[in-house]
Amino acid sequence: ASLGLGMVAMAANQAAQRGASLDEVVKEAQLAIPRVRFFGLLDTLEYLEKGGRIGKAQAFVGSLLHIKPLLIVRDGEVHPLERARTRAKGIDRLCELVQEHMPLEDLAVVYTTTPDDAQALAQRLNPFLPNGEVFLSQVGPVVGTYLGPGVLGIALRRQMAGST
Repeated sequence: ASLGLGMVAMAANQAAQRGASLDEVVKEAQLAIPRVRFFGLLDTLEYLEKGGRIGKAQAFVGSLLHIKPLLIVRDGEVHPLERARTRAKGIDRLCELVQEHMPLEDLAVVYTTTPDDAQALAQRLNPFLPNGEVFLSQVGPVVGTYLGPGVLGIALRRQMAGST
């Protein structure tokens, strides 16, 4: 989720690089906040359960059904978005979510332990960001401990309405 915050900082930096005043830079950051989204795909519920984020029964049912939860960060908090039955369907849904938020200014892929999957997802998403390259970043060990292995996420910043 820190990549979403980073995208707000990037918007402010771009304004500063253009010579904007401090008030204009602050305004640019404030305008970026509602245009940033972060979505994550977990491979397992086991680590959320171990970290006390969900109950044992919920984790058990999820593991029996091989559910791959999709999460969204909204107002600084993580919320369930959907459930995918397979990892491939979850990755497809991440791609659909990107398409639903087009046109984009920035796009990033994050991962815990699967750099090859992250690179493949970034390559798949690169056509949706015609003026740039998809960023890749690995989740840090503290957050990764709660999420577990195999996590993939996307952070995006939509273009402002009316901009080209």
